[in-house]
Amino acid sequence: MVAFSSLPVWTPIFAILIVALIWKGTWRVRLFFVVLGVTIAVNDGIVARTLKHTVNRPRPHQTELGIVTRSIHRDGIAQIAIFKPIRIRDSKPSEKGTIEGRSFPSAHTMNTFAAATATFLCFGRWWWLLYLPASLVAYSRVYTGSHWPSDIPPSIAMGVLFGWLVPVLLNRAWKTYGARFHHLCPSLLKN
Repeated sequence: MVAFSSLPVWTPIFAILIVALIWKGTWRVRLFFVVLGVTIAVNDGIVARTLKHTVNRPRPHQTELGIVTRSIHRDGIAQIAIFKPIRIRDSKPSEKGTIEGRSFPSAHTMNTFAAATATFLCFGRWWWLLYLPASLVAYSRVYTGSHWPSDIPPSIAMGVLFGWLVPVLLNRAWKTYGARFHHLCPSLLKN
């Protein structure tokens, strides 16, 4: 479960997949990655970051004694570390009151649900199944001690909202301003 929350595990895998799909994919696939990139940038860079600093809610392990935190070992290649026993610790809040991260909202949760929503809007059919790994990511954020359970439902809702809103607005802009490229891809979204 911890691996679902570990960006170092997934970053090289997704990078290779994205480069391969952009290189060998159709214009529709290439434009999808633009839609996905803008969606994640808005979701993570603007919405989640602004809310984290506005709400300023500390993570559970930073304020509560005895919260179990779980993580992979960071002393090697992350893809190999997921096969090692996980690191389990009980939290010991700092007496200085320093906060290293913010709990609300869960950017991991927002981004995975936004990506699942954007992918489903762009390709339809069975892509709704991406909500299953997104749900595992959401659960893993509580399991690792990084988020309060109450952080997750609003993060899911915001992820779905911005995962829908950004692609719809980009599609409107594409239909208005990208008319000369419609022969490559008439719509960014699945009809």
